[in-house]
Order: sequence, then C-alpha cells, then structure tokens
Amino acid sequence: MAGLVGCRVSASGQRLMANGSALRSRRAQLDVQFNWIFILVAGAVILAFFFSIVQKQRVLSEQKLAFTLANELEAAATGAQVARGTAQFIPVPRSGVTFECSADCSCSYGVGSELRPYEDKLIFAPDSVRDEDMLFWALDWKVPFRVSNFLMVTNKRVQYFIVVDERSASSVNLRDRVRQVLPKGVNAREISVSDVSRVANENFVEARFVFLDVRPPAGRVELHPSFLSTDVSLVSFEGDASGTVTFYQRKNRRVNEFVAKPSAYVDVTSFFAAFFADGVTMYDCNMGRGYRRLQSISEVYAQRVWRLVLDESVRARGCVYDVAPLVQLNQSAGVLRNQVVVEEVARLLAAEDALRKQNDRLVRASCPTIY
Repeated sequence: MAGLVGCRVSASGQRLMANGSALRSRRAQLDVQFNWIFILVAGAVILAFFFSIVQKQRVLSEQKLAFTLANELEAAATGAQVARGTAQFIPVPRSGVTFECSADCSCSYGVGSELRPYEDKLIFAPDSVRDEDMLFWALDWKVPFRVSNFLMVTNKRVQYFIVVDERSASSVNLRDRVRQVLPKGVNAREISVSDVSRVANENFVEARFVFLDVRPPAGRVELHPSFLSTDVSLVSFEGDASGTVTFYQRKNRRVNEFVAKPSAYVDVTSFFAAFFADGVTMYDCNMGRGYRRLQSISEVYAQRVWRLVLDESVRARGCVYDVAPLVQLNQSAGVLRNQVVVEEVARLLAAEDALRKQNDRLVRASCPTIY
C-alpha cells in the first residue's frame, strides 16, 4: 500500500510539475507577445512623432518658400508698374501664381497659401498663371493727365484668338491698334468670324476669344471640341476709341453656353485692361479704384486752377482758366467708380477732351498749364 501511495504521489507531483512548466511556458509566450506589442506600439508612436515633425517642417518650409516668392513677386510687380510702357518676363514659381477679386472688390495675388492684397496696384490678369514665365506689361492711364499705371499679366500658356470682321471699319481699326500696341510674348492669333467654330486648342491651359466690334452669338457659341476641357472665356468690344465691353463666362467646361456681363472702356489703356482681365469682376473692381484715384487727382488740379485764377500776375498776362472740365471729371469718376453708366462715360470723355484743349491753348499762350 505504501508503495502504491508513493507512486500516486509521485505521479501527482509529475503532473503538477508539468502543469507548472506549461504555465511558465505560456507566461513566457505572453511576455514575448506583450513585448512585441509594446515594441510595435512604441515604434508606431515614435514614427508618428517623427512623421508629424517632418510634416510640420515641410509645411513651415512651404510657407517660408511661399512667403519668399510672394515678396519677390511683389517686388517684381512694383518694378514693372513703375517701368511705364515696358513689358518684361518674371519667373513663375512651380506652384504658380493666382489672381483674384471678390464680389466686394477685395483683390489679391499670391503663391500657395501666401496672399497679398493689390494695395495701390491695378492688375488685370488671368485667375492663375503657371508653367511658363509671366509677362508683366505696364501701360499709362491718362485722362488726360496721368492717373496711374495699369499692370497687365499673362503668359505663353494662354492663347488669345482675336476675332476680326474685315467688313467693319471699327473692327479693323481695333485690330490695327492691337497690332501696334500689343507686346511680343503674348500668344495672339487673328481669326475671322467664320473661324471661331473651326479653330482648335493647341495644348493651351486657357483660351480667350476677343471679338473686335463683332458681337458673338447670344448664349451659345459653337467651339471646337478640343476646348471642352479648356478654361475658355470671351470678351467683345463694341466701338472704336471707347464703347461697351462685354465679358462672357462659360457655365462649365462641358458646355459652350456663356453668361454675358457688360461694362465699358474709355480709351486704349482700359481696352487692354479688359483684354487681359479674368472677368468683369476683376475689371470693374480695378477700374473703380482707378476712377477713385482720378477723383483725387482731379481735385488737386482743380485747386491749382483756382489758385491761378486768383493770381493777379497770371490774370495780367491774359491767361484764362475754366475749372468746369475738372469738376465734370471728378463727378463722372465718382459715378463710374460705383456703376457703369454709358451716359457718364460720354460726359467723362467730353470733359477730358475739353481739359486737353484748354491745356494746349495755355501752352500756346505761354501761360501756366493745368497739368
């Protein structure tokens, strides 16, 4: 019996030892699994930490680069604006440059997330310029004295199709003006009215059809199928030296239906401003700021005229002055800065002509000039 009991105890002990060994083995396996889980979690946290640092550094680097490029663009725009009548190419950053004017006329340009307000600049440009260097072209705006510089912007990725009607004298006159003034580097191609539906896009990012005293079909304009994936806009001019300008924006890239929005141009400079402006909002906003500047300058010249009128030595020389044209310029500019009124455009042009003739007469009489 004692031997049997001893055998049973020995067997039980072996089972206990086996169970204990198995338990320790399981614990060891769990410890190994836990260690691997811990390593994976810790590794993921460390990787996430370093990835977030890299992302933040990349964002900061991009912001710094955008800030630097925006500063360079601002300096280039300022320089181009001062260099009147000249055209120059400016390098475009890889991300491109955007130009925008909101409905409340808050206009800005920028690189990436870095946006800069126009401030004193009057810029007429596509909504974005990329891939190729930008062309900056500055033109004087004189009414008849110098008011400001208009800065036109485009590049070689934008194609301008100039639609001419050879049977219309005003259309031909506008065509000749474009030929004389438009700088080299602008992708402009002359076509006839019948060519509008046949001409194809030659891999340009943006295309604009410019109708010179030719009214495009109302609502729908038949274009070549190659333009269905292209940013296309239309602008038409009616008149010669001045007149109505109508901007046509396509509803979407899959249809050739356009929405017309009219405005007005008063001279060669405003003609080219409309030629290059993205749309009626950009054009009207910048022209409004130009008219505001015209108001301020006309007030300064009006004060000069009153001083000359009261100067006895000037009166003794037989010099005669009329402040009415300057008053009319100021009033017309005040109206046009807020809304386009065709009759007010005519009054502004009449006042400009009267002021120019008066100044020429004063020059011939050796009298102090107005401007």
